[in-house]
Formats: sequence, C-alpha cells, structure tokens
Amino acid sequence: MHSYLRSIGLRGIQQQDLEEIYKKVKEQPDKVDQAVDSNGFSYVELRKEYLDGMGIAFRGTLDKNGEFIAEYYFPYRIGSHLSTNESVEVVRHSEKESLEGICEEYRLGTDLIFFVEDMFKVLKSDQRKNKHVNFGGVTISSLALEGKILLPAKKRKPKKPRNGKKVKTRGELMRDSKRGDGKAFEQLALTEMDIYSKITKRVMKREDIYSIVESSFIPSGIEIDKYQVLAEILEVSLVKNAYTAQELYVMTLDCSGFVFEMCINREDLYGEPLPGRRFKGEVWLQGSVCNTKLSNI
Repeated sequence: MHSYLRSIGLRGIQQQDLEEIYKKVKEQPDKVDQAVDSNGFSYVELRKEYLDGMGIAFRGTLDKNGEFIAEYYFPYRIGSHLSTNESVEVVRHSEKESLEGICEEYRLGTDLIFFVEDMFKVLKSDQRKNKHVNFGGVTISSLALEGKILLPAKKRKPKKPRNGKKVKTRGELMRDSKRGDGKAFEQLALTEMDIYSKITKRVMKREDIYSIVESSFIPSGIEIDKYQVLAEILEVSLVKNAYTAQELYVMTLDCSGFVFEMCINREDLYGEPLPGRRFKGEVWLQGSVCNTKLSNI
C-alpha cells in the first residue's frame, strides 16, 4: 500500500479496497493518457479523481488483448501556483517508467527534487530527449503524512542600507556566486557568518528555536523527493474526498518566497491551520513541469 494514500483521503483502506478501486478505474477512468516510453513501448496512464486535481493514478501497459496491466500507482495533487521559473533536469527512474525533476532553487538554497506528476506531457513533447526541459515554469505540490501547526515567528524588518543602494537577497547572491561573481561570494559568506552569530546569541539566551527560524526546507532521509519543511500558511481550505468522505486540508505555503501547495488528512494534522500560522512536517514533493501549451500534444 502506498503510504501517501491517506493524504488524499484514503486513510485506513485495505488491500481489497484498493483492488476494488483499481477495478473501477479500469472500467471507467476519469482520465486516460498514452505515450511512447523511453524504450519505445506504448505506455498508458489511468486516473481517478476524487476532487478537482486530486486522486489516484495507475500507470502501465496494454497486453496483446488490449487490456490494461498496471505496473505501479501513486496518489497525486496538482498544484495551482507557479512555484519556480527555473529549467528542470529530468531523470528517469531505473526501476520503473517514471521521472524525477531536479532544479536549482536559490531562494531555498538547495536543489529541488520532485516526482514529475505530468510525465506523459513530457514524453509527448518535442523536449522529451533533452536533459533539461523548460515549459515555462514548474508548479510544485506536496502530500504530507502528518504535521503540526505553529504560531508565527516575529518578523523583523530588514535594515535599510545607508547608501540607498538595493540590497541583494540571499538567493540573488547565491545565483551570482555560482556564475563566478567574487564580490557576491564574499558578501554571501559575510551574511552567513552574521546570521550564524545572531542565532547563536539568541539560542544562548534560551530562546525557542522556532521563534528564531521563520522557515526551513531540508532534505529528509534517503528518499530524495522528501523534505522537512517549516513554512508560512498563505491560504487554507477544508475539502472532502468524495469516495470516503474524509476531510482534507489543502494549504498554500510560503517558504522564503518559494510558494507551493500541500495536502494533508485532517486526522493527521495537529492544530488548527490559519493564514499567518506555520506548518511543520515532512512532505513528498510532486511537480508539473508543463505550464505552457506544448507542441505535439
């Protein structure tokens, strides 16, 4: 059983329930897509949606009689906010026909790795053989198994420079440093040292760490598309899975200017989510890389 089924409202279902879902999806899918995979074979995807942009997808092949045979399945949530404009390196998984997306996200200070939810659009585009693809940005969404709601940290207004010049953000400094800008690298190093010094002093005064750190985005464990996040809640809505009637929270989160969506079962969330508060938990990232009209589709 896929552990993230609970995140889309299929919490507590048994193997026989999943088999029944699979049977119904084969008979009457909500969406069907087909493309040629990396080995030249016809590959098919069937989807069942329990809410708009949220459901379960089965991917596999057709046998000699034209019957669909599933190889794997996954729950999905399609985001609605453009998260980044960076180009994406697409990497194929070795154990199954699926794609991982990798892009540099300077606002987070780390490489962003996510499961490519709209793989079939990539396979049918004229960029399918490119190592890096760019369809006009990436929409990131995520699913969470559990999480907590924290109160907001007190935000401090940045000091205005005395000379009146625009101060570059940390992300801009990181981007310029990678391009070989020595001054940007030096300024970034000084900024990091200053932040470390301030945090150390506040921790020594026994101040709670979550009153100091407003947000964070950290890789979690050995699975490369899982992250521990601490992010501000911008929007939140309570929705219901049409199949099980389980209630779900869908949140729009902001982590250092990086905006993405997250979905979690209400039973797995501790606290009441409200705009301005913060979400803390581990998430599985999914991404839609095709945000413009594609050719050959």
